[in-house]
Amino acid sequence: MLFLIAIIVAGLFSWFCADALRKHPIPFYITGTLLSIVMILLNQMHVQFTPVFSTYVIGLFNRGALAAALWCVVAWVGALPDELKEIRKKLLPARGELSIFSALITLSHAVVYGISYVKRLFSGRSPETDFILTCVICLALMLIMIPLTVISFKAIRKKMNGKTWKNVQRAAYVFYALIYLHIMVILVPRAQQGREGVLLSVLVYTIVFAGYAVCRIRKAFIKKKRPESKTALNGICTAVLLLITSAMGISSRAANVPTETTERTIPTESVSSAETSAPVSETASTPETETVVESEKITETENESVSVSETISETETLSETSTETSTPDISVSESTAETQKVSETQTSSAETSVQETTAVQEEAPQEQQNEEEQQNIQDEPAEENPVQEENQTPEPEPEPVNTIYNDGVYTAEEFGYDSTVYITVTIENDVITDISATCEESDMYYFEVAYPIIRNAMLSSQSADVDAVSGSTYSSDALRNGVRKALDSARK
Repeated sequence: MLFLIAIIVAGLFSWFCADALRKHPIPFYITGTLLSIVMILLNQMHVQFTPVFSTYVIGLFNRGALAAALWCVVAWVGALPDELKEIRKKLLPARGELSIFSALITLSHAVVYGISYVKRLFSGRSPETDFILTCVICLALMLIMIPLTVISFKAIRKKMNGKTWKNVQRAAYVFYALIYLHIMVILVPRAQQGREGVLLSVLVYTIVFAGYAVCRIRKAFIKKKRPESKTALNGICTAVLLLITSAMGISSRAANVPTETTERTIPTESVSSAETSAPVSETASTPETETVVESEKITETENESVSVSETISETETLSETSTETSTPDISVSESTAETQKVSETQTSSAETSVQETTAVQEEAPQEQQNEEEQQNIQDEPAEENPVQEENQTPEPEPEPVNTIYNDGVYTAEEFGYDSTVYITVTIENDVITDISATCEESDMYYFEVAYPIIRNAMLSSQSADVDAVSGSTYSSDALRNGVRKALDSARK
């Protein structure tokens, strides 16, 4: 988190440079002014650096993180409890010079975003309520900071009445409160949208600024009431700080709103690619048709086998019946020549039927085999006339389609206005089917204006070479360069 880094930098600078800053403030003032001018020029010239350098070096100045951290040090020096005498003794003498240096560092943030806000106000688009509130707060902050900085110079302070100077300095309490309000107006809506890391930022800022307010009130109470024991007071202060932090965390928590499905603009080229793939699916269905034909053949063969077996069983029944008829128990004394002839005739007919049945059993497999061979001959494609084959010229084989990109999802990073922009490009059959991008700009207005226009233009043209959106040059460049990087990584 940028603010935590800024707190560490501001704390180390204040501790190790306090004595030098108090004794020789001019070099520090010049350095602070030059740093602000350089950061402003880098922003306006849009000089490209690595994302790490842009975020954690330039971002410390232009996003106001370092300025806010320095103001926190100035505020906390006056609110530290008396028990921390060593820290107070070290930092309190240089508090005026430190506040001037903080104001000079704040210039880069104020000028960079001042230019951005003025452009936005005159862009012709209706401003949102949050933006109007932010502009009012920033204007009030500058109107308070400038006089407080001027009267912090020792030469001017000596010319002022002590009581008047002290009364003017009390405006610093309003100044610190407006800094926190300015930050919350920007961060709380983002935290409610569920952006990663923003809720933690809300909690850290709340602990720092609300902790300062609680400690300042505690110190004023002790100075006025002079209680013998501070245990109960410390417990109350801790409980109040936890209550304020918890309330801000709960109010800034992301709402569980179902994610709406976004419509993706797919170019017409993807439709043609889908139509091209249709013959492939038809070809793939041919084996299924052959399988059905083969299964029908097997079913016919099984039916023929069943009919043959039924014929055999009927013949066996007849033979058994005839055999039973021919084998009654007839005594020799009662038999006559005619009955003997009849029985002989029946016996011979039964034998004949058994022989025919056996012949049918032997011929059935042969007939079945002949029928299968005929069906196979019918299924086989007729041989083409060799003379015609010689006369016909062979058809040329289709040439393989050469694709430029590999299918898949490719990502890239580019630094935008004051934050890294994360771009994702989806490619299928050499077609850019989707482009998505996210970032954590301190002012999301320009990115939100440029993103849908640039995205639709790229999807329509299937290229990253599209026009920038007027007024959102940094975001447009980040989106275009990021898509170019993603396409380069997808190239074969």
